[in-house]
Amino acid sequence: MIAQLTGSAQPMQYRQGTITEWDPGTAANKVLVGGTELANVPILNTSEALLLRPGSVVGLVVVGGTWAILGRLTIPGTADAASALSAIRTAVAEVADTEDTTSASFGNLGTVGPTVEVTVGPSGRLLVTVGAQLSSAGALFSGCLMGFALTGANTVAAAVEDSLWFACSSESFDMSASRAILLTGLNAGVTTVQAKYRSAAGGETASFGNRSLFVQVL
Repeated sequence: MIAQLTGSAQPMQYRQGTITEWDPGTAANKVLVGGTELANVPILNTSEALLLRPGSVVGLVVVGGTWAILGRLTIPGTADAASALSAIRTAVAEVADTEDTTSASFGNLGTVGPTVEVTVGPSGRLLVTVGAQLSSAGALFSGCLMGFALTGANTVAAAVEDSLWFACSSESFDMSASRAILLTGLNAGVTTVQAKYRSAAGGETASFGNRSLFVQVL
């Protein structure tokens, strides 16, 4: 049985506008359409909303008195088109070698990395996940920290608060673990993410093997 629509259909119109104000956290917006600025226009393509920003040219649909943003107008071969095709991107790198450090400051191991390169989008957000086989032995207190640093469009040093950290008060431990860290407020552009390592207690050996780095552009 084919469903039948009843009632009078309302005409649909297509318009074009420009985003003048955009809040990436709440999607609050203002759109300039034919000399009139509309406030908080609903969005039909929610995933496309990740890429909207002031200056974006958007298509809108109007039904009766209801307006809605369809999405950005993108020209093939332009930067806007490229960002639309890669709104969610991932990069993964691994280093299998097991190597040690006794430093109480973040730095590289003998085999540097893992390292990945991503392009931060207009949202300014990255989800970084670090993981490794961690081990330490021979001390009353010992531990391992695996963090990461950013260079390029964003420069951020490795930090304890944004690291995988395990410490114990026994004489040895051996475990596999990972941690995901959400970064916000970054600059748009090409950014290199590189894993960094340190010992929880200076002078004590911290070992890292099967190291992995997973970065997702949100």
